[in-house]
Amino acid sequence: MKTFTDFVHREGLIGTYDYAFLFRPNLPFMKKERRAAPFFGLHDKMPVFLALLLGFQHALAMLAGVITPPIILANAANLTLDQQRYLVSTSLVVCGILSSIQITRFHIWKTPYHIGTGLISVVGTSFATIPVATGALSQMYATGYCPTSAAGRKLPCPDGYGAILGTAACCALLEIAMSFTSPRVLKKIFPPLVTGPTVMLIGVKLVQSGFQNWAGGSGDCKSRPTSGLFQLCPNINAPHAFPGDPRNSSVWALASSSQSSFASGSARRL
Repeated sequence: MKTFTDFVHREGLIGTYDYAFLFRPNLPFMKKERRAAPFFGLHDKMPVFLALLLGFQHALAMLAGVITPPIILANAANLTLDQQRYLVSTSLVVCGILSSIQITRFHIWKTPYHIGTGLISVVGTSFATIPVATGALSQMYATGYCPTSAAGRKLPCPDGYGAILGTAACCALLEIAMSFTSPRVLKKIFPPLVTGPTVMLIGVKLVQSGFQNWAGGSGDCKSRPTSGLFQLCPNINAPHAFPGDPRNSSVWALASSSQSSFASGSARRL
């Protein structure tokens, strides 16, 4: 009954939250109002509308971080488009289920331990495995574990991706064992002198993939073959912004008509 009243009363539906603070952007070269953001404690009650709004915002913010690692690894393993879509869908479904467990926090029966933190946090795919996984896939192609064509082109290697998943599953047992270790001991084993350079090296490795994708693609097109599917980046089937592409004919026709209208209007004024 109490949950139902939250949807019918203003206090439970909208509350007294300062929504202007939430929607007002911080524009550059504008005077900013210095005040702390409204804060909700772990067990504080939040209005329904605000909870839905912040939940949707959080889902959009986590989307890129969840789907990017499987896309990068799928490109490294040269998987097919169907396999890439499957990996992205699996990441979204699994991260949603595990995030629900992390937020809910279940108590393990007859033990002092819990599963989950009880905090609003996302269990997403990890970027930390990308440098190791991409390097392992490169070695698999070099040693022949992953197939290549007669022309030397790398073929899809789902077995290599499966080997990485199996290795990660075995290493996860070590992380589970470490979760029972005291934080004081973990800080001695992994001091900032160790964790800091590790995080920095992960970021440096990701910069390479980021620049390659920003420039057009990090797949087979980066070698610039003179023929085939990857003659253009990301491939020849993608729209390209140049006049010779027939798929952009409507855009160029609109641009040409606009230029003609502008020219005729200028001529009349003259």
